[in-house]
Order: sequence, then structure tokens, then C-alpha cells
Amino acid sequence: MVPETSVLLDIHPGMEVYDLDNNKIGIVKYVKLPEGYILDVDTMGDDTLRNVVAALTTAAHIPVETREQILQSGFVRLDTGLLHADRYITPDQIRDVFTERIRLRVTRDELL
Repeated sequence: MVPETSVLLDIHPGMEVYDLDNNKIGIVKYVKLPEGYILDVDTMGDDTLRNVVAALTTAAHIPVETREQILQSGFVRLDTGLLHADRYITPDQIRDVFTERIRLRVTRDELL
């Protein structure tokens, strides 16, 4: 595991996400930890991990190579609201993690 992926351990569903310009761009829908971490399936529900991977692997706008890479390194799925498609945040795009808020190094348009 590369060091920057450990930031994902401090992120949980429901956290607000702000971009580089400090604009609120959504809420964390779920977090997929890097390969090698053991997830507590009891707290997630039986099908959650399967659904996370299925959603990412069917995301047509993300190239296959990139999908494979972020499945290994982990990611945050961002719920951007009803009128926008969900986005994916990679660990290297995260600048700060606070108690109930995440600040990114990028704008919403730079997310997958």
C-alpha cells in the first residue's frame, strides 16, 4: 500500500466533500479501501462490497486501466445529487480530512 491511501481510513459515508475552491460538491456515498485491508462486512451489509465493485466496473466513463488501478488503491464514491452522475475520488486527490468534512486538491470537474 502506498502511504497516501491510508487517508481513506478516516473517511466514512455522509461526510461533506469540498473542492479546491472550497465549494461543497457532494457527500461521501461509500469508501472502498485499498487491497490488503480487511473490511468488516457485518457493518456494511452482505452485498455492499460487491455493489461497490460492480458500480465501478460498469462505470463506462472510466477507462478500464484506471478502474483496475483505483480498485487496488481504493477510492471514495461521491454522491453529487440527483442531477449529476456520482464521481470517484482517488486518495491522491484528497488534501485534508476533518471530522465530518473532506477538502480536495482538485475541482469537481477533475474527478473521475
